Amino acid sequence: MQFDLGELRRLEALNLVNLIPDPHSDLLIANYAPKAQYSNAWEAHPILLDCRGTILRPNGAVYAKPFRKFFNAGDRPGTTLEELAVMGAPEIAHKRDGSMITLFPDPKTGRVRCATRGSFTSDQASAAEQVWYRKYGDFKPRHFDEQTYIFEYTAPDNRIVVSYAETELTLIGLVSNVSGEEQSYHSLARAAHENGLPCVAQEDDMAILSQEQVNFEGYVLYWPKERVRVKVKLAEYLRIHRIITGVSERTIWEMLRDATPLDAILDGVPDEFHHWITITAAKLRAQYQEREQAALLLLQQMRQLPTRKDQALSLRESPYRAIVFKMLDQRPYDDVIWKELRPAATRPFIEEDA
Repeated sequence: MQFDLGELRRLEALNLVNLIPDPHSDLLIANYAPKAQYSNAWEAHPILLDCRGTILRPNGAVYAKPFRKFFNAGDRPGTTLEELAVMGAPEIAHKRDGSMITLFPDPKTGRVRCATRGSFTSDQASAAEQVWYRKYGDFKPRHFDEQTYIFEYTAPDNRIVVSYAETELTLIGLVSNVSGEEQSYHSLARAAHENGLPCVAQEDDMAILSQEQVNFEGYVLYWPKERVRVKVKLAEYLRIHRIITGVSERTIWEMLRDATPLDAILDGVPDEFHHWITITAAKLRAQYQEREQAALLLLQQMRQLPTRKDQALSLRESPYRAIVFKMLDQRPYDDVIWKELRPAATRPFIEEDA
């Protein structure tokens, strides 16, 4: 499989794709950028669908090939479950809620290495590599140079929404480096058995999709003949995921400013997220109280001065000037303090693409 590196460079200039160099070799990761997602650039630049962590040689030849970009059922025209049913029954696999790991041989040493969708050196890639060598040593899967083994790394300290008690590498995909063909889950199970690798669980009955489960993400449906793959995530997972991927420090600031109870975003979320919300809110409240108390001390001093002009001159250099004048006029001052505390634009608590 071959990529036009010139086209990728042009897309990189448009901020639609990132080309990440490997610090240990001449390999590159081609990974679509957030702008491609936000601007829905897939139709105009279909090559981006194959830029989901694909590892390339300097000439654009595929060295390791993860899955193509795939979407939630119903996100694109013709992909509702009712419309997809015309293709017959799909293969159904559990959707693991962790970090996708691409296994690949180092081009210099042949040593097994791991990469995530956007990095050769991320914490998850390093952790997955450690797991690999701890469990499998120098073992190399069959046909390692011809096809890419894709894993999901899950661990207690790599939690997105679903909580996993053990640190695991689970085989979730097998892709030809030559054709880009993604193997069926049945073929994947055979390869996992032949290589002694843990494989993602499968289901046989579509009825499972309507059964809500706790601490579970959902399913991946795959029609191998048509090469169509979609995600089906359960309602409770989506509810929690929407919360934790949409909440930033500024969100907490807005809720405190507007006196909105935090309960709405604390119900049923992971402990890590609950802790982060609590700490962030406590920090903002403490900053508010610090400014309020400083202004109140100045207020007592200002009341001793005979005129408004004297007060204005005394507060001329004070960072609490606007707050104290509100207090002197017995007007609400909350909005002034909260405006001063408004955080700079920040990323959400979790920003990821499953």
